[in-house]
Amino acid sequence: MRITAAFALLSLLATQLWAAEQLVMRALTVEHDGEVYQVRLEAVVNVPPDRVFGLLTDYERLDRFNPGIVVAERLEGGSAEVDRVRTVLEGCVLFFCRRLERVETVRTNDQRRITTRLVPEGSDFRSGETRWVLAAVTEGTRLRFRARLLPDFWVPPVIGPWAIERELRSNMRTMLERLKRYGRSAEGHTRSRDVYPEKLRHPGRVVDSPNG
Repeated sequence: MRITAAFALLSLLATQLWAAEQLVMRALTVEHDGEVYQVRLEAVVNVPPDRVFGLLTDYERLDRFNPGIVVAERLEGGSAEVDRVRTVLEGCVLFFCRRLERVETVRTNDQRRITTRLVPEGSDFRSGETRWVLAAVTEGTRLRFRARLLPDFWVPPVIGPWAIERELRSNMRTMLERLKRYGRSAEGHTRSRDVYPEKLRHPGRVVDSPNG
């Protein structure tokens, strides 16, 4: 059942279809080398950079971009330069479901860079880093994303990497679509629990209501 822990990789990323006139996916690669998974993304969304930055750093509302996140909170012990963020994920890969936790330190720079580092003591990962770089372009914001993740669980050598890569791709696209949606509408200013009041939670898995 540990294959289901692969769903945790979707949290960081991070979180379907997108509108071509408002979102351009330039590159998305997901690779694994042994136990390490790496993700590279470049895309353009028709949303101003300051708005994108605000959405990505609204830590307590990260569930808007990844429906697998059931808890998102800022922890004590941070500083003026570094935030500590905890997320809890529930979800399924193939037929198996699991609940996992992740604690990260988050640094930002000039509202254009966001870097995170996983804290192994509070996470189901041995290590992990991510980096967002935002730039203003004519169409809105160019996003460049890099991630390196080392899970602290066993992944079957054949089906496991394939399932993880497939889900990572799908969830990165979902996340970008939601960035576009919230960045260009008043919904981005409402609390996620009000936007998704119909989300249903079942033991071991998360299911969105058909009305969502």
